[in-house]
Amino acid sequence: HLLTKGKWTFSFNMIYDSAANAVVACPRFGEGLYLYHRENHEWTWVPYRMKNRPFPISLIVRGFAREKEGVFTIAADEGLFRFTVSTQTLEPFPLEYPVKYHRYGPITWDKKGRLWISADSDGLIRYDSKTNGYKDFKKEIGLVKPGEQIFFLGSLFADSRNNIWIRRMGGYSVYI
Repeated sequence: HLLTKGKWTFSFNMIYDSAANAVVACPRFGEGLYLYHRENHEWTWVPYRMKNRPFPISLIVRGFAREKEGVFTIAADEGLFRFTVSTQTLEPFPLEYPVKYHRYGPITWDKKGRLWISADSDGLIRYDSKTNGYKDFKKEIGLVKPGEQIFFLGSLFADSRNNIWIRRMGGYSVYI
């Protein structure tokens, strides 16, 4: 829990960013990220601002991952976004996969620069940022009938060997 500006917020995602020498906290509900600066032990709020919008937008965040130092990918009910800390800019993520609902869940980047996305009833998607290609894993995760909510992807994690761990209802799966 974070108490900032007189109100509580809940952070499900925290990542260390060496470019800012800060811990970046991404609340589940909110209009921005929080950076805890290690030098001065202070919190800074960084609002989600999109180009041509003077006010921050609010997101319901389901997944948060570091794409590279200072750049984060945010999966939300409102879509998939890229947030750059240095410019404090939020922009739609350039994914051209034909998802049905645009409601995303847990995400992770692997060591090969591929984004793994839980995409609601569209299943698990692996997006390659170098080729702009993608692969879906509907069959592998057990999505029998499109649109049927028979699976649950609770979290995704890339380990040191680049295996992708998938927390599911009733256990774990691993993509090696």
